[in-house]
Amino acid sequence: MPSAVASILSLSAAGLYLIVLAGCIVAAFISARYRQPPKHRLIWGLIAIAFFGLAIMRFTALEEIAREALRGLLVTEAAYHERRVYQRATVTILFLAVSGLMLFGLMRQWKIARGRRNVAVVVALAGLAVMVGLLGLRIISLHDIDKLLYGPLKLNWFLDIGASLAVLGAAAFYVRLVRQRP
Repeated sequence: MPSAVASILSLSAAGLYLIVLAGCIVAAFISARYRQPPKHRLIWGLIAIAFFGLAIMRFTALEEIAREALRGLLVTEAAYHERRVYQRATVTILFLAVSGLMLFGLMRQWKIARGRRNVAVVVALAGLAVMVGLLGLRIISLHDIDKLLYGPLKLNWFLDIGASLAVLGAAAFYVRLVRQRP
């Protein structure tokens, strides 16, 4: 049975997510105040909601609970020993879907992103896409992927912290640019 108590690292990550959440709220507020395109306010708001959800998941250890629930489902279906087949297929589908959607979205946004504030929004969306993909990989918990994520390189930390800081940096950059406009 998974523990409902979050580790100190999970609490630290949740704290970082809350800081990113605050940055996105400020960006959404500044977007409205300085009459930026309505989609900017919407995007910053949605990214803020996503980071709020990520923080809640960390505070409640929901990610670990989901991983254990999936493991339990495989055990009850007597498919635990063949789980690698399901995990590999799921990872492949997740990777292709997220990569394809991310590429499509980024290419579409990049074409219409004229100006640095639009690029900041695209960077924030890309950071969120990385977070969602990473969350999916952690929940699926394929052994080969886990070796990369949690091995000596600690790729999990770099991707998690890096994507979070990219979103926070994009929000700060957006706020600075919009405030400086005449």
